[in-house]
Amino acid sequence: MLARAEKSRLALQVRRMCAMEMTPEFRLFTLALRRPQQDEDRASLQAAIAARPRWDAVLDGARRHRVPSHLFEGLRGFGASIPEPVFVELSRAAHVAARRGLAQTAEVARVARLLAAAGIEALALKGVALSQQLYGDAALRSPTAAGSKNMS
Repeated sequence: MLARAEKSRLALQVRRMCAMEMTPEFRLFTLALRRPQQDEDRASLQAAIAARPRWDAVLDGARRHRVPSHLFEGLRGFGASIPEPVFVELSRAAHVAARRGLAQTAEVARVARLLAAAGIEALALKGVALSQQLYGDAALRSPTAAGSKNMS
């Protein structure tokens, strides 16, 4: 049987693990990336934005994890609350990704037509096809994946 002090120590560890302290920037980052966003997520996100996070850290995280388009999608409805340079950078990244996604979608369609004309059935499993299935948007891909030439 555990002693009272040991039980208290374990209970404190469990509470700390469940509470998992986050920086304000990481909290904003995770709330903005959550899909689908619920009403309580949007309220928490508004509070996280109002807390004046270090936006340079938020942008660094978006670049490091290759999710600026996802972050833009999550923050788009809060445009007036977000510093203009941050919003502009995320918006530009999202537009670049959208153009790239459209070009890649056109290329997949072109290759599929050529294969079909040759009597070869093809099924796109990765790239823009997977992005469309996962996110409902072919543009929401990481730059690393988007730069891939792998056709397998």
